[in-house]
Amino acid sequence: MKYFLLILFFFFPNFLYAQRINEWKTVSPNKSLQFILSNNEGKLYYHVLSGNDIIVKSSRLGIERADESFTDYLSLINATATTIDEHYTLKIGKKKINYANANGTSIEFKNNHNAIVYVDMRVYNDGVAFRYRFEAPAKKVTVKNEATEFVIPEGKTWIQNYDLPAQWNPSYEGPYMNAIPAGTTAKDSSGWAFPALFQSMITGCLLQKVIWMVIIVVLIYSNIVKMEFTKLLFPLQVKQMVWLIFILLQPFLLQHHGA
Repeated sequence: MKYFLLILFFFFPNFLYAQRINEWKTVSPNKSLQFILSNNEGKLYYHVLSGNDIIVKSSRLGIERADESFTDYLSLINATATTIDEHYTLKIGKKKINYANANGTSIEFKNNHNAIVYVDMRVYNDGVAFRYRFEAPAKKVTVKNEATEFVIPEGKTWIQNYDLPAQWNPSYEGPYMNAIPAGTTAKDSSGWAFPALFQSMITGCLLQKVIWMVIIVVLIYSNIVKMEFTKLLFPLQVKQMVWLIFILLQPFLLQHHGA
């Protein structure tokens, strides 16, 4: 089976989706993190919880290929739960033998042309990941655009712009912007690059929780044109898949002062 990034669009009578919301929850092995995917009237959304705290707010999912579009009018075909228990050895690094344990869910959707897209989710004790996957094509397909969002609670970010193509640009990424407000607009249509670090403040009645989170895009295989998906890179021919990964760094609490 061939793999890819993203999700669905097409035209169906609206009444088929009226008042129809389906939800799938994937929970980490230690129950601390939850990835919740929902189909609301044919559109896909997700959010992420750490305990009772929302660390990624409701965010859209979507992908558009040259031959099919997957952003609207989706219907469920099947959902399959999996358990991930992987052991692997690194050639170099601080830890030679490594273990990856997670709970996963793979959900199969179709659009009104009966074209199929899968959303694969994995939830670890210290992070979540998801990807989009297509049925095995006979050849590479062209991804025209993708509409994946990640809506982070108010806070700060350490992030870098892409550079638009130019004769004297030293690289395709600019310098990191330090501690700018999360949600800041990129300088131009090239968008923001990964990885990116986010700090969010979640306030309760007595305590304030500081959440640190790293967002990265990871290639599982090497035969994709670029690792990051931004407006700069489309159209893009692919036949393999990337994971969008949220790594949750250890949260800590700040005591409230004053009355």
